[in-house]
Amino acid sequence: MSRTIKFAKAGGPEVLEFVEVQVPAPGPNEVRIKVKAIGINRAEAMWRVDDYFQVSATRLRAASML
Repeated sequence: MSRTIKFAKAGGPEVLEFVEVQVPAPGPNEVRIKVKAIGINRAEAMWRVDDYFQVSATRLRAASML
């Protein structure tokens, strides 16, 4: 079993859910790795709170006015 964070909609930490999932055994020519840490970039963080496309669209409109 492995702990996983799942989400079904955009939002902050309140929409994240910790769940236990069954991890299948690696198949032929596959390996399993243990993840100790992850990171996200600014675009991913903005996408999580459903702000990425609104900001991008605003910037595109502003750039087209130059």
